[in-house]
Amino acid sequence: MLSKSKYLRGLQCEKRLWMEKHQPELRDEYTEAQKAVFAQGTCVGELAQKLFPDGVDCTPDFERPDGKRITIGLNMTKDAVTNGADVIYEAAFVAMMSTFESS
Repeated sequence: MLSKSKYLRGLQCEKRLWMEKHQPELRDEYTEAQKAVFAQGTCVGELAQKLFPDGVDCTPDFERPDGKRITIGLNMTKDAVTNGADVIYEAAFVAMMSTFESS
């Protein structure tokens, strides 16, 4: 499954995307600046949960080694939508792309 972050990195550099997928152990350590961006993202998520309380958290277990965390996130999101949740945190979506030939 391709995350938003990986998709954007792939737009910047296709080789980087391939390496992250097939040889992730070769990845450089995160810089302090990157760690700060991650921390800021966490703060934004926490603030969103305070501003919009009582939402359904669809954050998958990121410790899963089997690559199924995206599928789990998708299923959690689907269940939340099906059950009428007004607020969903960390929702997961799949975009279906198709090409149309112009006549």
